[in-house]
Amino acid sequence: MRLSVADGLEKATELAKDKVKVYPLSMANNIPKMNFVNATDKAFNTVHHNDFSFFEEINKTIQEEPLEMLNPETRGLFASIGIEKGKTICTG
Repeated sequence: MRLSVADGLEKATELAKDKVKVYPLSMANNIPKMNFVNATDKAFNTVHHNDFSFFEEINKTIQEEPLEMLNPETRGLFASIGIEKGKTICTG
């Protein structure tokens, strides 16, 4: 499926709402109703912390997500500062 705002925002939105389904494979026989949240004109803070909690946040993501989420180069950069999947970071 292709969604593009070049086709018009309304058409792309309509296609997404009508065709896109995201759910765990284990629910394939009982597909839940999709809930689309309109975030238009909503304010979000997307700036990360600029203290040690930034690295804790990265570590939490590394521990929770599949290893393949990041390419080897990025994983190597994180490993160089002690953030590796399956390992606890030093906090003090």
